[in-house]
Amino acid sequence: MISIALLAMLSVTVIGLFSKMMASGSKQADQGVARRLAEKILSRAAREGPPNWGATGASYQDSVMLTSLRSERSTEYFYQVQVDHIQSGSLGELQRVQVQVNWWPTGTDADNMRRDRGRLSVTVDQLVYTGK
Repeated sequence: MISIALLAMLSVTVIGLFSKMMASGSKQADQGVARRLAEKILSRAAREGPPNWGATGASYQDSVMLTSLRSERSTEYFYQVQVDHIQSGSLGELQRVQVQVNWWPTGTDADNMRRDRGRLSVTVDQLVYTGK
């Protein structure tokens, strides 16, 4: 009888451990997708430069629905681009382009997925010098 109780407790512990590992893997997959998206948006904004910075101006936001390779769930990623003037010189201007990506898993149990997930955002930035 005691051995059955110990076996049951061990089974519950192992199942809990594996579910934590799966949640961690899912977060890592989402974070990888968010970082790649942020870098792609930042690269486009820095390449195109003023006045539109890759879209509609010096400050804009949008969202995109993506699925990572490790997860069958789709996740909506919200991103915001902010361009700040740093310094003007006789040859041009120095600007800081910042992209912040936030996400929240969608699905039937999205309300319960926040626990133990930590920060659900990625921020990247780059200094861009624009000549006159």
